[in-house]
Amino acid sequence: MPFISIVVPVYNVEEYLSYCIESILIQTFNDYELILVNDGSTDNSASICDFYCKQSSKIKVIHQENKGVSAARNLGIRESVGEYILFVDSDDWLEKSTLEVLHKEAKNFKYSIVIFGWNSCGELNIKNPMSALDVKEKENIIDVAYNYANGYYYGSSCNKIFLNEVIKDNNIYFNETIKIGEDNIFNLEYLSYCDSCKVINDILYNYRKRSGSATTKFNAKDIVRGYVKGEHSLIKTYKKNNSFEEFKIALCVHYIYTFHGYISRLFKYGSSVEYHEKIKFIRYILDEFKYLQLDNEIDISLLRGGLKWSGYLFKIGSVRLIYIVYLFNHLKLKYKSNIK
Repeated sequence: MPFISIVVPVYNVEEYLSYCIESILIQTFNDYELILVNDGSTDNSASICDFYCKQSSKIKVIHQENKGVSAARNLGIRESVGEYILFVDSDDWLEKSTLEVLHKEAKNFKYSIVIFGWNSCGELNIKNPMSALDVKEKENIIDVAYNYANGYYYGSSCNKIFLNEVIKDNNIYFNETIKIGEDNIFNLEYLSYCDSCKVINDILYNYRKRSGSATTKFNAKDIVRGYVKGEHSLIKTYKKNNSFEEFKIALCVHYIYTFHGYISRLFKYGSSVEYHEKIKFIRYILDEFKYLQLDNEIDISLLRGGLKWSGYLFKIGSVRLIYIVYLFNHLKLKYKSNIK
């Protein structure tokens, strides 16, 4: 059994795919398998996958019809045999020593999850190190979940390694009905089954920020509807494994964090959306979120920084006040970026 299975979902990324794969093949630690799941690409991505598969016995290529990133990752999970699983997006890349560092951290203690720093690469390169943390008692995992919900550990599943047996023993898979934010649901569900966690400040993952990628597209109602479905299933999971009361605080914090994210995206990526459509969308978000029935559980004092005013706005529930505050904040950020 290899130490780690690296699962890479692939869809129409011929421009970046070789760089991603090469960053894995040149790792200073070699006890891994690489699973490339071609999700019905219509460019040359499939051929690139097959080419590299012929070059290395460590690589397994699976071709499927286009079903989305979650379905591709889930297939990779099912095919994986490593002790740990690392997810890498096909337009991103690893540092040369990524696997060596992760093996060093996990070889002497079998952590349920290891979280590490990442680099955001776009117009500006932003380093995102983590504050080191070592948790070896299950009762302290709730602190990790709370920090995660508050945005400390990055919402992606790509700057973390997960124990394969925890995933498969508890049937934890990505929700294939969610378009954006599926990583958050997966991570929060996984944390409820963890009994240990290591957070390291090493920057080991490089996220390529580009227009047109899944995380920068704005597709309003599908996104919100998918989130509510995912969050509802997460609540059911927490209740099923008797962790709802314990994880309720983290869930509520994540609730506001996501609310803030969706409204912010409305103004950042929805510049062509008319005023009345924005108002309708904000009202839609409030109505959908109230379906989860967590309103009365939200404690504003547990929210950090700017999330506090998002929490107040959500509780007040005034659509036009939310519009005015977020429009002002958007214009303020735009002004600051223009004068730099």
